Amino acid sequence: DRLLVMGNPSPPVLMAQAEESLDQREPTQRAVQIDLDYVYDADPAQQERNLGRLLERIKALKIRSVYLQAFADPDGDGTADALYFPNRELPMRADLFNRVSWQLRTRAGVRVYAWLPMLAYDLPNKSLQQQLAVKVMGPNGQPVPAQADYRRLSPFLPQSLAIVSHIYEDLAKQASGISGVLIHDDAYLSEQEDASACQPEAQWPGLKSSLAQCQLSPREKTQALIDFGNSAIQQMKHYINISNDFRVARNLYPRVVMEPAAEARFAQALEPFLKNYDEVALMAMPWLDGDTPDSNRWLSQLAQRVAAIPGARDKVVFELQAQDWRSKQWIEPTVLREWMRTLTQEGVLNFAYYPDDFYNNKPDFQPAFEGISLAEFPYEEPRK
Repeated sequence: DRLLVMGNPSPPVLMAQAEESLDQREPTQRAVQIDLDYVYDADPAQQERNLGRLLERIKALKIRSVYLQAFADPDGDGTADALYFPNRELPMRADLFNRVSWQLRTRAGVRVYAWLPMLAYDLPNKSLQQQLAVKVMGPNGQPVPAQADYRRLSPFLPQSLAIVSHIYEDLAKQASGISGVLIHDDAYLSEQEDASACQPEAQWPGLKSSLAQCQLSPREKTQALIDFGNSAIQQMKHYINISNDFRVARNLYPRVVMEPAAEARFAQALEPFLKNYDEVALMAMPWLDGDTPDSNRWLSQLAQRVAAIPGARDKVVFELQAQDWRSKQWIEPTVLREWMRTLTQEGVLNFAYYPDDFYNNKPDFQPAFEGISLAEFPYEEPRK
């Protein structure tokens, strides 16, 4: 192997470059998850100003990747009402994703992952939505659409897969230069879901025939969701630029890492995620499920659970919360930075945060930069 020396690097920089060349480990991931809803505006001039602010902030942060929202969710319920690219299945709010992703790649120098739901889509045909919905058994013993959290399409119905595959395929046709996909946190099934697996036509892509019975174990549900997503993403790969290192990431709830038995509640588990995805975006959000009095201790324990699994550190991206959704207040920027330091002290190198209000500088730039930047010496960078 050869290492081309350029720019008269200092000895520490030269050593780091040599180690990276020889070790061939996965590059360190630092990412920010961005709501395209914050960029969109009915006024084209304001939309351009929003985009300019986003590009300036991402370029200044010196991170590796952006997880960019490709679906419209103006009411904030997590279910896609429309999409930001031309497609066959949902309304298009604006043809915005491809342009913003291209600008981020070329002007901010980051890799862009399309952030998309796996199941949570509001179809224009409401009758079809009810027919394909994830279901639970109602009081009269008949399946009824599940009402908890996201409105999801059943992963066991072939028509659901056809619709979602069209969405993923249409995105790839419009934005072939993206570097990957981040699967939204809508891809879960509770213990009572999904009664749609009892329908005669039910199956999942990993099976060669229909289901023999509809009482599935938690691990079978976990695998069914993985197979469903993999099948939809496979349709993208025909259109993605072949020179791209295309990667697939998926959100994972922290509860299943801290309490493996919680797989029954979510149909998610760390080990099969590590086997099937290039990155696991672990929602390392101390106040997501409720009050965690000692957030730094909780993050340390979470990091230690991940580190106990061989190879997990290279694939898991610890995604922190920049906002406390209980109080609708932004996390104190020094707290966010301290969380990143806590993870770093536990040997974690890959992390991200969400959300980011680039227009109003939330979270505050400097502490976020000091924690997440891949710059050689982030503390010496000029303040933005």
